[in-house]
Amino acid sequence: MASTSCHTPTSHASDVLSGSSGRAGGRRPDKTELKKLFAGAAWANILALFVAVAALSIQIRDVKAVADHTARIVLGNQLRINYPNSGSAVGPTAEIRGFTPFRDGAHYLIVSLPAGDFIQDGPLKISPTGLWSGYANIGNASAGTGLVFTVRVFHTRDPLPPGSQTVPADAGFSEPITVLRKE
Repeated sequence: MASTSCHTPTSHASDVLSGSSGRAGGRRPDKTELKKLFAGAAWANILALFVAVAALSIQIRDVKAVADHTARIVLGNQLRINYPNSGSAVGPTAEIRGFTPFRDGAHYLIVSLPAGDFIQDGPLKISPTGLWSGYANIGNASAGTGLVFTVRVFHTRDPLPPGSQTVPADAGFSEPITVLRKE
């Protein structure tokens, strides 16, 4: 009667290392068997290391994306309009001033009505200390008197094409102010 033995690679490896191969007499492994065993284990460990490095790389990328997003939100809270105060009455062209923590990229004023958002000409000029100023059209000479407008400033990495009315996906906005258009 023939006996069958079921050895997994792991159990065979431990048998070889312990000197018991399941054969009568428990022969010790020779150098060739040990080299094959250790080479196979080394390749398995190298493969496992590559898989771990790839997974770690993905996790680092994801953490960096979350950190970048969080930094933009935190710094975005510092992107602000200092003048005029919210609720102020302004003429058809209003000077808007503020502060930005972003010295790179481009900054634009955006004026909003229920009818839509209107990106103002720009980009704004930023001083070395982060102060900026610009002018916003609050309606036009013949329309807008008595209406309330919302004004914000936004930062983006790249300048917009002249006349663009598309807010980029990477835009970070200040808190809005509202202004009442006077004559």
